[in-house]
Amino acid sequence: MESKIPAHISAPNGVWLAQFLLRTNEGKALAILSAAPLAFGAWALCSCFSFTTVLLITAVSVVGSYVIARGGKVSTKVDLSGKTAIVTGGNTGIGLESVRSLAQSGARVVLACRDTKKGEAARESITKSLTGSGSVEVRELDLSSTASIRAFVQAWGQADLHILMNNAGVMFPPYSKTADGFEVQIGTNHLGHMLLTVLLLPVIKRCAARVVTVSSIGHALYPILPKKQTWAEALSPSADKYNRELQYGNSKLANILFTRSLEAKLAGSGAHAYCCHPGVVRTELGRHAPEIQKLNDTLGSILFKSPSEGAQTQLYLATDPNAKPVLFHADCVPVESAPVSYSDEAAAELWAESCKLLKIEV
Repeated sequence: MESKIPAHISAPNGVWLAQFLLRTNEGKALAILSAAPLAFGAWALCSCFSFTTVLLITAVSVVGSYVIARGGKVSTKVDLSGKTAIVTGGNTGIGLESVRSLAQSGARVVLACRDTKKGEAARESITKSLTGSGSVEVRELDLSSTASIRAFVQAWGQADLHILMNNAGVMFPPYSKTADGFEVQIGTNHLGHMLLTVLLLPVIKRCAARVVTVSSIGHALYPILPKKQTWAEALSPSADKYNRELQYGNSKLANILFTRSLEAKLAGSGAHAYCCHPGVVRTELGRHAPEIQKLNDTLGSILFKSPSEGAQTQLYLATDPNAKPVLFHADCVPVESAPVSYSDEAAAELWAESCKLLKIEV
């Protein structure tokens, strides 16, 4: 019997969302920034403050929110000399900054991306300022194509791998399908990374590697899933039932459930699985959402993290000896993911249905 996916937004999830925002730096920044319009409102309605006081409150709230929104930082410097890392989508945004940081720490980093021309441009920009023993090389990897993923892994062979950073992603595109017929958000964000990880499992286990998968607060932020929808249906939506926000949330929820299942399968090998919310970052990810891009252009410099700041949590999970596996992280600290992400039934169903679509057995 197929299990139902619990609703994304229920009363408990609403409570979780408020708690999550208050625990993250971006949520605290938003709360502080809200002091400005509240002060203006109080001044306009009842002259509770002088205009000078209002301006002072506004200045403090803007500066305070900017400082706090920067998020956590990697505090432990780890020498990665002799280590090898793969970063998907490493040619732009937080992926690019992750490649830069790992290489600067001494690692050999494989920048895996679909557009190798852009990848080479990114590699050149990194190597110009690179010091030490680290290096960057570009390899083609299209996560929307199982053939490309299999070719990448076949070329990798049995070479050592110490960090796999499942970073690439797409958000809110119009309805489309991958080369294998998967809806593009689920196909790229979840299925592509799952296939890559599973095919590399022998190497991951042998090298006691870390697998870091980038999720998002979006795993619980979007509309309620129909209570009768199963993972089988969520993984293969029809064009007439496609909701871009909901499907993005599905893919990010899948990242968390996948991480939990993967950690169980890595038990005893020394390898571990990690998952995180990087924060709201000024990158190209929102290119399919004009409303997000507009917000980025107006308040982004205050409330949104830079790509370097947004990469900190996944770098922390990839390198810090104290990072905790499985637990969801934001701003370099463990935080609770939404209640829906703790369903063992949903995790098991997702894994089984994904294996069917990918034609693999694990």
